Amino acid sequence: MQKKSVIVYFHNEMNISENIMYGDFFSNLTLIISSLLPLHFYNLNLIDIEGINGYLRKNIKGILKYTELLFKIRFSEKNIINLVFKTNLKDKFQIYPTAGIFFNPPLSDYEKDIVEREINYLPKDLKKLIKRLIIYSNVFKRTVKVHELKNKEEESLLNKKMDFDTYTVNIFDVSRCVDKEKAKVYYNIKVNESNIKLIPVIWCLTTFLEVSIPNYNTKFGPGFIEELMRYRESIARKILRENFIEIPENLHEKLCIASNLAAMGMFKLTPLILDDNVEEIYIDGPEKNIYLDHSEWGRCETKISLNENEMRCLTTYIKAESGLPLDYASPTIKTDLNTRFFKLRVNVDTYPLVDTNYVFIIRKFRREPLTIIDLLRKGTLTIDALTYLLIALFHKRNILVVGEPSSGKTTLINALDMVAPSYWRRISVEEVVESLNLAKYGKHDIKYRVDSFDQDPSIRRRFVETIKLLHRSPNYIFFGELLTPDHVSIFLQSLEAGLHGIQTTHANSPEALIRKWIFHYKLPIQSIGNLDVIVHMKRKLSYNENRRFIYRIVEPIVKDDEKECKIELSDLFIYDEGLKLVKDLRDSFVFKKIVKEEYVSIEDLYEEYTSFKQLINQLLEKDGELISIIQAFDKMLTFRA
Repeated sequence: MQKKSVIVYFHNEMNISENIMYGDFFSNLTLIISSLLPLHFYNLNLIDIEGINGYLRKNIKGILKYTELLFKIRFSEKNIINLVFKTNLKDKFQIYPTAGIFFNPPLSDYEKDIVEREINYLPKDLKKLIKRLIIYSNVFKRTVKVHELKNKEEESLLNKKMDFDTYTVNIFDVSRCVDKEKAKVYYNIKVNESNIKLIPVIWCLTTFLEVSIPNYNTKFGPGFIEELMRYRESIARKILRENFIEIPENLHEKLCIASNLAAMGMFKLTPLILDDNVEEIYIDGPEKNIYLDHSEWGRCETKISLNENEMRCLTTYIKAESGLPLDYASPTIKTDLNTRFFKLRVNVDTYPLVDTNYVFIIRKFRREPLTIIDLLRKGTLTIDALTYLLIALFHKRNILVVGEPSSGKTTLINALDMVAPSYWRRISVEEVVESLNLAKYGKHDIKYRVDSFDQDPSIRRRFVETIKLLHRSPNYIFFGELLTPDHVSIFLQSLEAGLHGIQTTHANSPEALIRKWIFHYKLPIQSIGNLDVIVHMKRKLSYNENRRFIYRIVEPIVKDDEKECKIELSDLFIYDEGLKLVKDLRDSFVFKKIVKEEYVSIEDLYEEYTSFKQLINQLLEKDGELISIIQAFDKMLTFRA
């Protein structure tokens, strides 16, 4: 049977920051050998190996023969390596915790003598294989084992200028480095010293996964990457369990994630994608340093950049996930990438829309979303403001959160959405899924995905799907982001039809929002009458700060008499060195509407407000998880009933 052919891309650019150094632990050659071993597992014919030059390229046939022999001993049959590992040859053939001499050829005369003495106790066939391996190790020159370390003097110079905070993400250490002279914060990355020894294992797994494609009909579209990663994770776990018997099982998860991302050409982005503190990633083009927004450190620079091939590879996966074209006629894609390891919203722009081949903006969502209690502790809002919003939510008032991009609008409505009554039938209608999957917490949660506004109209467009909601019996709607006049128009029409929901939109202030709707979108003032609450979010971003907070909460009041129709914005909370209540809640328009429409007394409603406030204070005193917060509000509803 003819062998399938493959080109392997050798991941020689390990230096994703100035201080990732591994030359003290293994050679560059170790990585090449590790990367090529899986080819023999799949009986693949190597056409080329990209990323190496000089002596190694000229002797690629010798390297392949060497890796074939090493594979037969190290990976072909489990009983062979088990037999070897029972002898003093274990440390010579192991790949972890230190790469053995057979992963760092050629062998010295002293090392050959040791191995030849030990193999006398092995079966004849295995003894013959190891002797051939020693002979083929001579194709390597000692000079190719040397790996040039990065300039430590430059790193030392940086250290003198910077302050450090450090934490770990997967195999990486992340540190904050502040250059006060340039008013810049650096998001600094290096491989954790205890994990550097895992790099050859990661590259070996990466090649395994790159050539491992599901043997069933994988469909492009939402969920493609999650399905591919799950399949590859099962392959990686099986390989680790059967072929890397020296790797402790507690490291398997870490290795599966890193190699899975590396197999998609995303190794350089691994710490950024997995770090819950990273909120947004900006890639302005090939070979340009990536920068990002950090939840605690503000705007950060990095030493990471992607080349043209890496950006093209990432784009291919994004196109496969979205099912959308990216070409001259459609030079932009907006989609979400959701897996159990990360949740992203990705924008890709390409030529001719931009003057470079690719520009990426990657919005990250936390794996563990911020709760209303987290937002209180961060100072996003006060207990009084939160309690008021919960009263509005639980009584199905229509809430709109406005603000500049990345001001925390979606974070706030997701946090409120988490604690809405579990018995509600909740439906979301979004172009990019930013709402949370609350079904796993026992809530009735249905999501409808509609085409992006910059794609061609289709039967899945938001206008059509929102109309259909009238026959889908929702208790509350998560409308997501209102971006266009059509979005706003159908949203307001749905409120007129009796639907209730929560949503976001961009505006500099509530007043600017109303002006935009009336003067630019030409919407009648009367149509705004069903909107109950407008929450205005603001963001303070600097080189060492990233803070989001509620600036105002207002109630729009439409007054329509015979002479004219006008709208007033009644302030309820205003930020003045903190968010302050400026009006008695009993006089708020929302409270009066609830009293009128639900036939409850203002005293009973205010008692409910007090009960919510007491529950929030109790939850603040605890360190409860999301599920316990949800259960606390469900229990309160049961008690009230």
